Amino acid sequence: MKTLAILIVFLCHTYHGCSQNTEDKSIDPYESLSFLIGTWTLDFGKGQAYMKFEWGTNNRYVICTGTNKRNGKITPEFFSLILWDGVQEKFTISSSYTATNDLMAEYGTMTITDQLISRDLTVNYSKGQNIPFLKKKAGNGGDSLVYRQRWQIIDQTTMTDLFEVNFEGQWTNPMQKSKDQPHFKWKKIILQ
Repeated sequence: MKTLAILIVFLCHTYHGCSQNTEDKSIDPYESLSFLIGTWTLDFGKGQAYMKFEWGTNNRYVICTGTNKRNGKITPEFFSLILWDGVQEKFTISSSYTATNDLMAEYGTMTITDQLISRDLTVNYSKGQNIPFLKKKAGNGGDSLVYRQRWQIIDQTTMTDLFEVNFEGQWTNPMQKSKDQPHFKWKKIILQ
């Protein structure tokens, strides 16, 4: 009987110890965003664009801020939160444009596969807001445009950006200067 009691205590202790040491081996989706963390710059025409990606509390979200520098003047452009949606199994993006008098909100999703970051976004423009690329103002009830970006990772400090807008069912790159150069190139700023 004493042997049976010792065996039961041993088995219970072993089971309890094993159950406490079992770790969840699931992959943390936020690890795929670590590539973006830092400041990125893009030269365009007469200025530069900057995107800064930072971890939120406990690496459970990413904050992205965008600024532009034109003619020596830095202008804040947007503020975004990137969050994991476990139901859709993709990241969600919620943004507000921060330039003076802008009343725009952006919503969308972001997926990361292999060396490609895909962002699919809808931007809602409040009544009276200028709608870029359409050269008009949003009417009563506002207007929306659907955008997509494809960031192709080249290496740890470079990614190309294909930016397109859906005009009446057709995807077009409104900022493309030539057929030979459809992509912009983002470079990560490495601080020494």
